[in-house]
Amino acid sequence: MDDIDAIPSISSGTVGSRFVSQADVETAKARREEQWRAAYARLGQEPPPPPTEDAFDGRSLAEKLAANRAAKQEEWEERNKLGNQFRALEEDEVLFLDSVLEKQREEERLRKEMDGEELKNFRAAVAARETESNKPPIVSAAEIISPSTATAKKGRLGQEETQSRRDLTTRWAR
Repeated sequence: MDDIDAIPSISSGTVGSRFVSQADVETAKARREEQWRAAYARLGQEPPPPPTEDAFDGRSLAEKLAANRAAKQEEWEERNKLGNQFRALEEDEVLFLDSVLEKQREEERLRKEMDGEELKNFRAAVAARETESNKPPIVSAAEIISPSTATAKKGRLGQEETQSRRDLTTRWAR
């Protein structure tokens, strides 16, 4: 008989006190809602609308996760479509890009003009130098009559020219 009294019953004792009836749950829920309404009333605010209870979904967890995964995949594909990667330029962006392009073209045109001008000047200088170096020396009538004087003059000029070349070479060597 002692063994029968030792087995706890669901309705009495510590085991029975752990179970809560649906009526107790609803009473506690109503009391909690009333306390929230009273707190919002003290603050002078409107309480937020009560959350709606989710309707029963008979699908298994695997089915729910697969549906969520498919929805996320579709959303990701929609965001990353090639058509969504590009947007049309706005009017101010177009104007800015046009002004930058015009500036670049103007700079290029000015650079080409300057290069052309420098090239033209260089070619003129080269042509002038060649025409001077290809000119035959002007011989005066006196030189034709006395060739010894012309040779002496030429010798002195040659010595002076050689000396100036040596000076230039020495300057560049330093």
